[in-house]
Amino acid sequence: MKDRRQWPAGWHPAERQGSQKHRTRWNGPRGHWSVVNRVATYRRHGAGVGGGPERGSATVLVVGAVAAVVVVLTGGLVVCGVVRDVHRARAAADLAALAAAAPVAEGGGVDCGVGAAVAAANGAVLIECAAQPDGSVLVAVAVRRRGSPGWAGLPAAVSARARAGVVDSEPP
Repeated sequence: MKDRRQWPAGWHPAERQGSQKHRTRWNGPRGHWSVVNRVATYRRHGAGVGGGPERGSATVLVVGAVAAVVVVLTGGLVVCGVVRDVHRARAAADLAALAAAAPVAEGGGVDCGVGAAVAAANGAVLIECAAQPDGSVLVAVAVRRRGSPGWAGLPAAVSARARAGVVDSEPP
């Protein structure tokens, strides 16, 4: 057994009084019985596990992490919305160009009125419709963004161009 001088004050078995060595108490919030000793008292008063000036700091970290995730997801949703609107504009431009160029295949002229109607049916506005010297049709449309236009410096409308026409010869 160690010499008395090697034991911390009050910890030598000879210094303990009777049942203090095995005295227990109920730790209500923890829900179990524990031996009452100096380590438990030391921890209860703010040092070691569960106390001190850093108590609750994990809550701040979790709130910060959740806020960062929300910001990233919101930015991702805004980007997805812009991509969706660009695809809508491209589809409307393609369909409007095909509709405007359809009479050219039958020997007629460019019909920009039909192209405007097809663009409007797809939620777009026809901006430009012009016949090209090679017999094709160049169409430009604009689609108003859904959601919150102008958010984060994004444009309120997106535009797209498309070209359609008759192919005279087969490719080699």
